[in-house]
Amino acid sequence: MKAKIEKFLIILKIELKDLEADLKDLEDVYKCRKADEEISNYVFLENLATISDEIKGIEKLINSLNNVDPSKYSSVDEFIPDFIRLCRDNKTNADLPEAVYRMFERKLIKVKSYLFE
Repeated sequence: MKAKIEKFLIILKIELKDLEADLKDLEDVYKCRKADEEISNYVFLENLATISDEIKGIEKLINSLNNVDPSKYSSVDEFIPDFIRLCRDNKTNADLPEAVYRMFERKLIKVKSYLFE
């Protein structure tokens, strides 16, 4: 089972890095919209701040995943709720936007479906 959890973690990190890239692309979209004067400077800066917080949150989750010991879990089903709880309880993650948790939980479900359904 350790090998399955390790594969799960590898794919999950890839998905999170992809999500991070999507958010960086969204930053570029906002920069273009600002340059074209479709959005105000205030909206632009608020959007960038939000995206920046979300990217930092994803980076924290990836770092947390790097510290997971797969041998502690007998299944991915045991790992998922435990890791979500650990992330939410971890003081270093206390300032993560709720959207990051929601995106992360969707990625967990997605990766699980890749491997086990």
